[in-house]
Amino acid sequence: MTDPAIEHFAVQGVPGKYAPKITEALTKLLGEFYAVHPLYTLRATDTRHAVARLLWKDVSVRDKTLVVTLGL
Repeated sequence: MTDPAIEHFAVQGVPGKYAPKITEALTKLLGEFYAVHPLYTLRATDTRHAVARLLWKDVSVRDKTLVVTLGL
């Protein structure tokens, strides 16, 4: 995952004036975490995963929808 974003942050008892700083810090932490801990990995030892790796061209998010592009 690259460039994670927090769209809204609210915690009961935390004044709203702190939300921008907390959101900024959490966004940075999420980026660092997912840089070394991918959401999902395809194992080369699994035949189905190997085929998916061959066909997988791109993954993106458009208008809050996950778009996976496959091809040869």
